[in-house]
Amino acid sequence: MKYMKKDLLKAFEAVRPGLAPKEIEEQFQHFLFTGTDLITYRGNICIHYPFETDFFCSVKAKEIIKQISKDSTQDYVEIVLEGDILRIFNKKQKTNVATHQGEAIIKSIEEIQSQMGDWQTAPEDFLNGLFLCMFSTTKDETLGRLTCLRCEGNEVYSSDSVRGSKYRMKGNVTEKGDHFLIKASVVRYLNLFKVSEFCRSKGWIHFKTPQNAVFSTSLIEGDIPQSSFLNAGTVGTCIKLAGREGEIMEDLDALTEVSAGEMEYDKTTIVTITKNLWSMYGIKEGINSTRDTEIEYDGKDITFGINPSFLLQVLKTATTLYVSDYIFLQSGPFDHILALKDTYV
Repeated sequence: MKYMKKDLLKAFEAVRPGLAPKEIEEQFQHFLFTGTDLITYRGNICIHYPFETDFFCSVKAKEIIKQISKDSTQDYVEIVLEGDILRIFNKKQKTNVATHQGEAIIKSIEEIQSQMGDWQTAPEDFLNGLFLCMFSTTKDETLGRLTCLRCEGNEVYSSDSVRGSKYRMKGNVTEKGDHFLIKASVVRYLNLFKVSEFCRSKGWIHFKTPQNAVFSTSLIEGDIPQSSFLNAGTVGTCIKLAGREGEIMEDLDALTEVSAGEMEYDKTTIVTITKNLWSMYGIKEGINSTRDTEIEYDGKDITFGINPSFLLQVLKTATTLYVSDYIFLQSGPFDHILALKDTYV
């Protein structure tokens, strides 16, 4: 069967988050072609992407990506399964790739699929709520559930005891009194999808796109205690950024490139607020940069660290901050608070 390379590469990219980041478990480094879907599975994430083939097999992802990507002179390839060999060819190339049975993974995937409940329409801002709240979780896996987001009713909540976030969605995702926890580390991948529907099953939640791609991730048992400091609200010294937010957002965009952190969501920009001055500082691999903006402020000097992508998103609607022992800001349905007594993380 003949396939356009661009369609194959698009499918590979869509399911890539379902591949294990390191080759610790070789079985989690495979693409599974089922005839109707392309699937990846890595234990806590499973992704189905509609892709029609006339063969069924499991193949090492790295090998097939390399073979499909390396020749730019041809727009298509033919792929044929002969025995346990996947043959990839066109006028320019002929490549044989070994396939694998993958029975254990197939059984796990079938188990996940068989328990799915009925699909329901996702609130239009569901992913936005998850995205904004993920910045108040810890990356320290030893702290367990503090690496998670809590969803109940129309609220998403997170806190690592230094930061806290709450987002009120336009619709409910559970009945009152029912909740679920989702790992924040998964949201960075989920945010690449346009989700229209979702459903839950035993220990899993599933998100569907209008194109019928399905992103599934396992849920975490237990609960997160809600920190009372999120109720601090609008007390303390007020900082108004109205009229200056555009300049600050431009500076943040520039500082993202020189802020410490491997990935976009791991970066940290240092913000210092002194009398009538908002300063931001980024440093990475020997490069450092400072950006200053004049503001109206006559309170105590404060310094905190914050993810630049997160602050960019918040400043689109929030231009007022309140400073006490905390920094509190509200952006429409979103509340965020940062304790100043502790070291930022």
